[in-house]
Amino acid sequence: MQTFVGTGYFTLLLLIIGMTGKFNLSCANIAFTIESMSVWTVQGIGIAVGIIVGNEIGARRINNTEKILKKGLTLGFLFNIILIIVFNLFPDVLISLFNSGSNKKILAYTIPLIKITSIWLVFDTIQIIIRNVLQAAGDTVFLMIIFMTVPFVFYLAVPYIICVISGLSIYWIWINLLIFTFFMLSLVSIRFVKGNWKTIQVI
Repeated sequence: MQTFVGTGYFTLLLLIIGMTGKFNLSCANIAFTIESMSVWTVQGIGIAVGIIVGNEIGARRINNTEKILKKGLTLGFLFNIILIIVFNLFPDVLISLFNSGSNKKILAYTIPLIKITSIWLVFDTIQIIIRNVLQAAGDTVFLMIIFMTVPFVFYLAVPYIICVISGLSIYWIWINLLIFTFFMLSLVSIRFVKGNWKTIQVI
C-alpha cells in the first residue's frame, strides 16, 4: 500500500506540473530522472543495511543495530559527497543527457533544480537508511501511515497551490520537496531515537 500510494502521489505531482505547461514538465522530468538515477544507489545501501539489521535482530543482537546504522550512514554520506560535487559542478553535463543543448532555456531553467536536488538527496539518504532499519525491525505500520498521509500535503496540496492557484515558478515546488524530505527525515529519526521498534516481536 505504501509503495502503491507513493507512486500515485508522484504521478499526480507530475500531472499538476504538467498543468502549467510543457516547458515546466520537460524541466521537471529531466530533474526527476537524474534524481531517480542517483537515489537507486542510496536505496541499495538502505536495503543492504536493512538486511543486516534484520539478521542481527533475528540473532538476538539488537544492540548492534546502531553500529550498523552508523556504517550505512557513513557510506551514504560518502556517496552524497560525490553527488553534490557532480550535481553542482557539472549539472549541464547531466542535463545534456536528456537535452541536446539546442534548447538553452531548458538548460538554464533546469540547473537550479538539479542543485536543489543535490541538497534534498542528503536528507533523503539519511531518511531511506533509517527507514530500512525500522522496516527490518518490524515498525511497518508507522511507516505506512506517514508515507501514505504526509505526501498528500507536499505532493498534491502545496504544489497545486504553488503552480495552479498562485502561478509561481516550479522552483518553489523543489523548495517544497526539500522541506518534505527534511520533515520525513525528522519523523523517522524521532521514531528511531524513541526506540519503539525495539519492542516489536518480528519472530
